[in-house]
Amino acid sequence: MLDTVMQNPHPIREILDQFSQVPSLKALLRDADYLRHQPELDKWVGALIHDFSLPVKAPFAEALRVVHWNIERGKNLTGVLKALHSHAYLQAADVLILTEADIGMARSGNAHVPQTLAAALGYHFVFANSSLCIAKGVRDENLIPGENNLGLHGVAILSRWPIESFFAIKLPNWIDPMEGVEKRLGQRQALVCVLNVAQGFKVAVVGVHIEAKSTTQHRRQQLEVLLREVNALLPKDLPVVIGGDLNTHTLNTYHLWQFIKHALWQGMHGMRERIDTHLLYPEKKMEPIFQVIHPAGFDYPTFNALGDPTMIYDSRDPVEKAFLASHLPKPFHRWVDRQLEPWDGKLGFKLDWFMGRGLQVLKNQQVSGNGFASQDPFVVADLHTTGQGRLSDHRPIGVDLGIG
Repeated sequence: MLDTVMQNPHPIREILDQFSQVPSLKALLRDADYLRHQPELDKWVGALIHDFSLPVKAPFAEALRVVHWNIERGKNLTGVLKALHSHAYLQAADVLILTEADIGMARSGNAHVPQTLAAALGYHFVFANSSLCIAKGVRDENLIPGENNLGLHGVAILSRWPIESFFAIKLPNWIDPMEGVEKRLGQRQALVCVLNVAQGFKVAVVGVHIEAKSTTQHRRQQLEVLLREVNALLPKDLPVVIGGDLNTHTLNTYHLWQFIKHALWQGMHGMRERIDTHLLYPEKKMEPIFQVIHPAGFDYPTFNALGDPTMIYDSRDPVEKAFLASHLPKPFHRWVDRQLEPWDGKLGFKLDWFMGRGLQVLKNQQVSGNGFASQDPFVVADLHTTGQGRLSDHRPIGVDLGIG
């Protein structure tokens, strides 16, 4: 078991740090030192880490509240923990799907983020690593004092119900993880956990983070592979709920100039329609990722608060301005600012989603007892998710499911 805070560098860091100047994956695969250490590195790249020894709070046995939250690495771990512990909706979660969870990264205080949250809140957890990070991160993350003491980044599932089994599903990869500043090894993995819930009822919970640097077809391909593998590897009659950040921003972010061209084209064809329809309702027109869900036997409309944004971009936020400055030319910044003036510089995105099969989605007050009352699918919009000191750049989402 790894410590909740990694005070000292793990021995793997001595190996990783020698590859910090390698320019590409192709060059890395020709490096004799890398090839010598590859078997040891691969163990960490695809690592599955769990802890079922922690004391677990007794859950309510008539409903299952599942919450997904992209916690932005866990950089504000104290704030995230406080919200999960004290927020009226979040504290009733039986299952937490956490995307962008760090272990031993300087940007998140070298904390073991999943274990810290699980121990403090009373959950068992499984973590599936997607990236073995060589670099400290992107933008301001590289200015944070200290170095990575391990360097894992991936998806975690925390549960108050016993986790009976778990495995990871590798997703298609088209990016070179050694290009640019954020050098790392690995590829996206989805995490699958089978929970043994009350009265012998079992349910599979899946956490996924679709690649951000992607085209709409890339995103569709990753989800299509995930759904195919879930259907192939799990019993047909086992209920499944999938939650995650699908990055359904409707843009081509794979190539910088294609992104700018696409954004300009869409902006010039009506910013009002883009905000009111495309970004908040990407499932209607702009994101083919949704076309693969129903054919795979899954439902998503009843699992989500459709039209409610899960991420707010604020062009007047210094953090977001720094992000644009590090990626895009200045004339584009000014164009974005002008386009968003009627909306006080804010732009809402619908990025985070649930989907499921074989499950009943509960409505407001449909099930209650023991201090719990079910709610419609929900976006938690009253947390600090913009500006300095934000908990994360995403809002949590939740869905209440019937048991049995």
